[in-house]
Amino acid sequence: MRNLSMKIMTILRSIFHLLTRQITQRQQTNKEERKASSAKEEWPLEMPLLAFSKTDFFTLRNAFTGVGIFGATGSGKTSGSGQTLARSYLTHNMGGLVLCAKKSEAAQWLEWAKQEGREKSIIHVTPEKNIVFDFLGYEMRRATYGTVENCLNLFNRVIEITTKSDLSQGENAYFYQACQKLLRNAITLCHLAYGKITLRDVYEVIISAPKDEQEKKSEQWMESSACFKALTLCNKREKRKRRLQKHPQTNQELVLCAQYFLEEYPAFGDRLRSSITSIFTACADPWMRDDLWKLFGRDRDTVDPKTGKKPFYLDPDLCKQGAIILFDFPVKESYTGRLAQALYKYMWQQHMERRDVEKDGGRPVFLWADEAQLFVLPEADAEFAQTARSSRIATVLLSQNLSNYYVAMGQGEHGKNQTESLMGNLGTLIFHCNSHEITNRWASTIAGNEWRYTASTTSGGSSGFSSSESGSSSNDGTSNSMSVSETLRTILEPREFTLLATGGKEFNYQVEAIVMQAGRVWNATASNYIHATFDQRN
Repeated sequence: MRNLSMKIMTILRSIFHLLTRQITQRQQTNKEERKASSAKEEWPLEMPLLAFSKTDFFTLRNAFTGVGIFGATGSGKTSGSGQTLARSYLTHNMGGLVLCAKKSEAAQWLEWAKQEGREKSIIHVTPEKNIVFDFLGYEMRRATYGTVENCLNLFNRVIEITTKSDLSQGENAYFYQACQKLLRNAITLCHLAYGKITLRDVYEVIISAPKDEQEKKSEQWMESSACFKALTLCNKREKRKRRLQKHPQTNQELVLCAQYFLEEYPAFGDRLRSSITSIFTACADPWMRDDLWKLFGRDRDTVDPKTGKKPFYLDPDLCKQGAIILFDFPVKESYTGRLAQALYKYMWQQHMERRDVEKDGGRPVFLWADEAQLFVLPEADAEFAQTARSSRIATVLLSQNLSNYYVAMGQGEHGKNQTESLMGNLGTLIFHCNSHEITNRWASTIAGNEWRYTASTTSGGSSGFSSSESGSSSNDGTSNSMSVSETLRTILEPREFTLLATGGKEFNYQVEAIVMQAGRVWNATASNYIHATFDQRN
């Protein structure tokens, strides 16, 4: 009888736990559904963010397709359309990442945030502050599979950012591919030996790898080499596994690493070995020093010896909660400013593209880059522009002209194609006053051509006198004709972009621009472009 009672109690407890789990899951589901519903109510796609005319609005849906702003220095692109967009994003409680090229930009954004009541949302990142973002540690914590290849991809971005070029193209392609193999094996070895991947560990493994057969057999090398230390640690661990397991499996990754560092690498010629090694070490060097190391190289649990506190962790996820990360590492002040902002931008983009807007509340976030050509990564940014919309990301890129992007994306047709891919995926283009012929001609081409009827008249007259043996005669007459022809003409001539108002006292602080959106006919103009005016005193 007692046993039966215990069985009944066990069954009842199981049912209770099952029901409790189901209720918890249902509550969590309801919470996520309420979050998604709340986002749709607070930030509907058709919500107007600003007006270009009384009947033409720029909506949240438009913002998610990206904005490109062009204008010469002094055209009012930042104080005109830039300011209007920025303050609208602030007003509507969007989170975001702001990159700073000039020293004055951070102060400008702080003032805008204060005016819109968002100063408490700002995370002001400066070199002096104890802030960290261990990008490799972040990737390892995030990734559920493919850790080595994901980290290799990050190292490639570091190389691309540092060299400002795509080494996989052109005459360096062979050495770049060989460097990829070196990095893949070094990253794998660090992961196997230490269970983590850090820039310093990878660097130490690579610079201490044996340079020839003689060094490989040297006791001095074995005692001092980080590469040999990591291989030995892995080998000991594998031996312990084989003793404990009845049917141990060979660790294929360790075998490949050992073959590479103990057989392939020492057999390389001096030129090949030095070339592929220097590609990595030269690019890694600045990231292991000063401000870049302080921000990206330290572990997030590192305690500051002066304050006894851990650093503030610059989690991109904060933007989904409404934070605005103001990255005050001005490019014009320091070379490291471009490196730091370009890498964090890439990590931020990756993070936001992976978001589940149905679960995280769906708050819109924005990426803001004035002097955007300083921060672009050719392939990464072109791909990001294609998919940002579904992740509720509003990208705003400001630059003087199209050629800035050509230079930043790389020389030749490849760079031009990458630029055109990026620009082609920005849904709204805003053109301020500009004297750059290529940009103005491109803007004119986007507006397109139209058939126009042209009427012309011609008139003429004739007079003459003739004589002969039989006598003489004279005549006086006129003739008129009119013709109508159909001519294909540009809708907007390139010169029109040179005549737009640039603000300031001369133009009563009014900044003019021509705005175009893919597939849109504006109500105010019944055309595919609209003249917009922005008040600098907004």
